[in-house]
Amino acid sequence: MSKPMTQMKQLTSSRSNAQYKKRRFQIAVSCLLLLLMMLLAVYRWDGFLLPRHESKAQALIDPSMLDERMHYQIYEVNEDYVTGFCISPVYEQDELMIYLMNQPESKVDIQLVILDPEGQIKAKSGLLSPGEMLAGIKVKALEKQFRVEVLAYEQGTHYSAGVLRVKTSWIDALEE
Repeated sequence: MSKPMTQMKQLTSSRSNAQYKKRRFQIAVSCLLLLLMMLLAVYRWDGFLLPRHESKAQALIDPSMLDERMHYQIYEVNEDYVTGFCISPVYEQDELMIYLMNQPESKVDIQLVILDPEGQIKAKSGLLSPGEMLAGIKVKALEKQFRVEVLAYEQGTHYSAGVLRVKTSWIDALEE
């Protein structure tokens, strides 16, 4: 004797099916909103990433300890932005000994940028807080003539507080 075949029928209007469709719609709308917010954020982003604090930062030294041939110079850009560095730094073994110092009376964080004569960035430091200095920075294949930019950022907000630009050249290793 053969058994009668029962036919299975899909319920399309069940309560669980309606909840499933509603949940799927909510997830799709949430994903779409998230995607739109991300696209808006990327569209409005100006490309600025806050630099990190310089890992090689150290306490200030007395500039009179530096060799006179390096010509250490202090620049008072404004009352909140006082910095100093050697305008004739020593360059040897891919390291530029520039002795960038953020003076204690400064109220800004500074960052060193080394550019070639065409304006291409050759090296960038991290941020230096007031009372800190950076003795040297690694720079590969630096031409004799180059530009130094010292960027200043307001503490806390990191808005631009100015920039100091100097054209200079390096000197060979100092002989005793």
